Amino acid sequence: MNNHDNTLSEFEILKNSDLTPHNIKDLQRKDLDLLPMIIYLEENKLPNLQKEARKLLLQAADYLLINGVLFHSSVKKKSRRASNLDNFQLVVPRLMRNLVLHMCHDSPLGGHSGIKNTIDRVREHYYFSRLSTIVSEYVRTCHECQIRKTSSVHTKAGIISFPTPSAPFHVWEVDLCGPFPLSSAGHSHIFTAVDMFSKLVFAVPLHNCDALSVCHALFQLFSSYGVCHTLLSDQGSEFISKGTKELCKMLEVSQEFTPSFAHHCLGTCERSHRTLEERMTPYIRKGRPWNDILPAVIFSMNSCTNAATQYSPFEVVYGNRPQFPLSTPHDLDLRDIPKDIHVYLKQMQQKLNTIRKEVQINVEKANAKMVERVNKTTSPLKLSIGDYVYLHDEPTGQGQKLQAKFSGPFIVDNIPSPHLIKIRDPEKTSEDFECLYT
Repeated sequence: MNNHDNTLSEFEILKNSDLTPHNIKDLQRKDLDLLPMIIYLEENKLPNLQKEARKLLLQAADYLLINGVLFHSSVKKKSRRASNLDNFQLVVPRLMRNLVLHMCHDSPLGGHSGIKNTIDRVREHYYFSRLSTIVSEYVRTCHECQIRKTSSVHTKAGIISFPTPSAPFHVWEVDLCGPFPLSSAGHSHIFTAVDMFSKLVFAVPLHNCDALSVCHALFQLFSSYGVCHTLLSDQGSEFISKGTKELCKMLEVSQEFTPSFAHHCLGTCERSHRTLEERMTPYIRKGRPWNDILPAVIFSMNSCTNAATQYSPFEVVYGNRPQFPLSTPHDLDLRDIPKDIHVYLKQMQQKLNTIRKEVQINVEKANAKMVERVNKTTSPLKLSIGDYVYLHDEPTGQGQKLQAKFSGPFIVDNIPSPHLIKIRDPEKTSEDFECLYT
């Protein structure tokens, strides 16, 4: 961006100059990088330092003076087009460099063309050291190009897995599923909660998705399984409302929120929504009221083996698989009945401890495999505090194809995590906002 800003000051210096050969000759002699070559070609004098003198002698064969103006001999490529180009390129002094770049890229004749075309256009008539690198940087930092042109290079951040709780009902993910067709009882949404340890699903049909309805559903959740330590949700108005916050504060439940518009951060709930919708669809298509079959569908989800834990949620919580209706009853051996309640509790405690230790190990292995598999295809964007970034926009209205597709630039103000970046507008130093990087 500095090159484009410096162009304005150079215009002020050169606006009264007609850039005749005489003026260009003076500008070349004011450039300390070009002056030793000009002195050598005019007076056959070499620099005092041996290293600089040797370097100048190696380069001198490619330079010549024509009427006192320094030119560079163009390197011919083995192509028919290259043979038709000029034999010499004007050596551009540092003061004129951005002016040439502006003419070849920013002007209507340049048309804000890409890096390759701009390099080709500059190299056809002009020469300066590190030409390709400087032109590439100039084009990459062009504001007009960055807010309109799309890039074929896509970046994707790696994923991380949430820590697995140490026991059931410590952490719940909560979300809303819907809207569904209005049920016979007037329900339109489903409040869902998934225990992050056992993957047990809890669901309550709602008449609407306001904060009061969500508070009633949360109270039913806590009444059924006890008060949890942490409640994880998105930043929907029903979860960040004052009523929900007061309920959690009264019950001493810690609320954690995912970034805005980041539904994948509630992956456990979102995956349960997909399964719930798939299993309810056949019955809804047959005209069954979905609020009547919801408990049965939730039972089917909680009685199925989870891919990560290798146990069904029901078994992790209660120690046994549920008895399915009409299943063959097991033979009852009276010798297996404990003599008293203490023996039964001890046996059940040992069984639950064994199951939950295996669940902890299985979930950690599953998370590690998932992270390794997904992160193989990532191409993370490396950002630092102080970097300039652009945000993608969705143009709307008439002429949207000619509108800018990106807004900015913004300054990276803070990086709380690899997936959350706080940026601010350079013109509003007191305000910043969060941006999720995925």
